[in-house]
Amino acid sequence: MIWDQAGFHTATKLKVHDNMTLVSLPPYPPELNPVENLWHYFLSRYWSNRTYGDDDDLRHAAIDAWQKGTLNSEII
Repeated sequence: MIWDQAGFHTATKLKVHDNMTLVSLPPYPPELNPVENLWHYFLSRYWSNRTYGDDDDLRHAAIDAWQKGTLNSEII
């Protein structure tokens, strides 16, 4: 069983049977989830330190960033 070690995924009374092995993931493994790098790109270039008037403005900003980022083969 793979365990991601998230703080809210702890169980003090977890019983691991003899036929099971717990494999702990590292705290931050971007190589195991490549989309993490894409989210970091969006956050640093499009979404950080900005305010939006309403949910529609936020949605349009997300769509714009997604299209600019994912349609650029150099980024992907």
